[in-house]
Amino acid sequence: MIRRKIQKPSLTPELITRKFLIEELNQNVFKPLTLVSAPAGYGKSMLLSQWIEQSKIKTAWISLDKEHNDLHTFLSIIIEAIQYVLPGVLEKIEFLLNSSVLPPTEVLFEELINGMDDLENNLAIVLDDYHLIKDHKIHELVNLYLQFPPENIHIVISTRKDPPLLINQLRLYNRIFEIRIDQLSFKEEEISEYILLNQKIEISKTVANQFLRKTEGWILGLKMLLFSAGEVDVYNASVSNLHHMKDFSNFIIQGLSKTVSGKFVELLLFCSILDRFNAPLIDHLITCTKYKGEYSGNSFIAKVLELNLFVVFEDNDKEWFRFHHLFQELIHLQLKEKLEQNEIDAYYLMISKWLLSHSIFDEAVNYGMKAKDYQYVASIVEKNRFLKYPEMRWWVVVKWMNQIPKDILFERPALISAEIFNCMETFQYSDYPPLIELLESKLNKYPDQIVEGELYFHKAFHNTFVNSNPDLALENLEKARNYPNIEEVLLRRMFFYTAVAMQFKGQYMEAVKYLRQEVKKNQSSKLSTLGYAEIAICLLEGKMIEAASAGKNYCTMMRGKHDRYIEAWGNFLYANALFQMDRTKESASYFSQALENHPLFSYRLSLDAKIGIILSQFFSNELPEEEYRYEELEYSAQNLDLLHIADSAKARLNLLNGNMAKALTWAHTYDEDFHLKDTQFLVEVPLITKARIYMAFNDMEKIQFTLSELGEYYEKLLSINNQFHLLDILVLQSIGFYKINDQDKALFFLEKALEFAGNNGFIRPFIEPGMQMKKMLLHLNIINKNKVFINKIINRIDSIYYNQKLNKNNNRSLLTREFHLSKREIEIIKEVSNGLRNQEIADKLFISLETVKSHIKNSMKKLNAKNRMHLVRKVQENGLIKN
Repeated sequence: MIRRKIQKPSLTPELITRKFLIEELNQNVFKPLTLVSAPAGYGKSMLLSQWIEQSKIKTAWISLDKEHNDLHTFLSIIIEAIQYVLPGVLEKIEFLLNSSVLPPTEVLFEELINGMDDLENNLAIVLDDYHLIKDHKIHELVNLYLQFPPENIHIVISTRKDPPLLINQLRLYNRIFEIRIDQLSFKEEEISEYILLNQKIEISKTVANQFLRKTEGWILGLKMLLFSAGEVDVYNASVSNLHHMKDFSNFIIQGLSKTVSGKFVELLLFCSILDRFNAPLIDHLITCTKYKGEYSGNSFIAKVLELNLFVVFEDNDKEWFRFHHLFQELIHLQLKEKLEQNEIDAYYLMISKWLLSHSIFDEAVNYGMKAKDYQYVASIVEKNRFLKYPEMRWWVVVKWMNQIPKDILFERPALISAEIFNCMETFQYSDYPPLIELLESKLNKYPDQIVEGELYFHKAFHNTFVNSNPDLALENLEKARNYPNIEEVLLRRMFFYTAVAMQFKGQYMEAVKYLRQEVKKNQSSKLSTLGYAEIAICLLEGKMIEAASAGKNYCTMMRGKHDRYIEAWGNFLYANALFQMDRTKESASYFSQALENHPLFSYRLSLDAKIGIILSQFFSNELPEEEYRYEELEYSAQNLDLLHIADSAKARLNLLNGNMAKALTWAHTYDEDFHLKDTQFLVEVPLITKARIYMAFNDMEKIQFTLSELGEYYEKLLSINNQFHLLDILVLQSIGFYKINDQDKALFFLEKALEFAGNNGFIRPFIEPGMQMKKMLLHLNIINKNKVFINKIINRIDSIYYNQKLNKNNNRSLLTREFHLSKREIEIIKEVSNGLRNQEIADKLFISLETVKSHIKNSMKKLNAKNRMHLVRKVQENGLIKN
């Protein structure tokens, strides 16, 4: 279905070449946007198709439809179109799109722009029929492109009416090339050429002028006029009412009736129901309508092609076709005169069923919606709700579900189960309990064994990761296994949940054995990739050495498996173990690989991976640019209800960088309760960060209060055997008691922490507190045989915090560097903010192209900006140019 939308219309022999317009298009390709705007039938698509045929520039074509009125779908088809002409590009944003909830528009745009900047080829992107787009998020994205267009990309928009884009601003700076109705309309000589080519009649200039006055240069009007005239002398053709749709519709059918049989016209009207067609689909329509004429699907298509009846090829194999949109609208008006709407809806339903039987699911859903048979659509989604998951295109199922009225959606158990699954994917845990309760009540009313199995699966997830009840989780998992036909995607997760629940019960070795047995038993299926679960339970058990060993083996094994979603999980978990072991250069690399493999493999873990990269860089003495990194985290957290995590990470980084006041301000405002679901094997836990901040100050009352809370956290984590964060808590307890001069307790917790760390490979929790940990290690009389380990901690603290201090003294802060931009650099950035490309800036400022490129490159380096848009935003935020 997508492939037919990303191929330009085929050129047919009756077309004349619009040489002048093609030359104009070629001359203006350096501008960010070409806008071809005119009503239907003025040859917009054919002109652009001719231009592509004759142009040397690579072109991605997208024939837009109403179904693309969704940012997810819109971006997906653009990526598909670009990859069709440039295979293997833009993979990162492709993975970002394969999620139920999209990141903010600016995040998507920056990923898209970064990917396009990396393209080696110049590329034109044609958005045909853009008037069908109503979604403001799509317009927002296109406007962002128009503000900061990549040097190598040219957008062409073909539309029946002007879109709500920055057209006036673009005109002001001569950033747009426009082709409108007066340029598209046929001139006298083109009318003469067209009639000679198609009617084999040479007309005089006077007659051509008469046709011009009758049609006003409207190409489709001329074409239909000549076609409808039939055997009548073309000189006598009249178009007095051509622009009134109903009259025009009658006019077309009357003209057709002169050249073809009534049975052909009858079938033609029925075919107006079809947005596209092939011979088998028309045969099915003939059966449904009880058509008694002489035509079959194949003979009808042959006749349509013989008459050149406003038909467009939909694929290179010439098996699928569609009528020109306007022609389809006109003949559909005639069908509506003959049939009641409920009769047409019945045919829509029959077509949907045919499409469904041929596994054309999206169109089957669309025709079901046209038929207004929402129960039928609900049944399609029910049966195919896991269809898109192996491709990580769950958002397609969510889109289907969003079209179904809620009163129908929440009456059907399978769809409620799909909604719960979506809540799981998007971390909307608060919606879980009421949906599970609703699902139970509907299953009592409408029993369904498969969905009952899914109910116990959902309960097991909630028991394991939300309310941390491993006994109940294992009980529900056992119940789920007793039901038939469990989807593989659920089965793989059930093994993972089982292992985690066993570890929570203190059955770590049994969990490892269980996982290895299941992997061995399922070597031929995707269940063989379960090894990531072993890394997870090693982390939860606090065994970093074992986690790192399992992680290394797993990441090696997953290479070439083509399951990047699961590989991303393995990368993240392995990186986490490396981070705790202070192997921070490696951890930064594997956190990055997780995001490269799948930018949103899990909303929470994806954000955690970005935090892990920043912290790994800090402890590797790379000193990431704070402002840029905070912004990156905030973008990632937007719309996912995770801003509190980004803010916590920001406060933690402020503490590490010595921005104590900022860190303390956040700690005073953060007021959330401790939940086990917020800990697990996560890099960033806000309440532990809050404790770190209070322990860095000498407020005895706050320290006493925090010590009390840390004791509660410790007991809660021990209650489910989650040992991943125990060392952080032990270290913070030792610091707290040291600060309130209770050295016995400080020594007790510190020795306990050192013993635990030495046995399991931890070191990062000792390094993070910095100099206060060094002071304590040197001052307390530690009875610990592993002096080498203690010296290693002290040396790492000296290395990190000495180098950080040195770096801060030797490097200006980000804001200081911003004010050391040269006058020329600011001048160039101002023109970038106006949307000008490099060559246009060079022409305007009378400097060379290389000078412009050099200044932009230097400015981006000074401000650590990742693209032109980010550069402009940095400069605007600091008042150097107007926003």
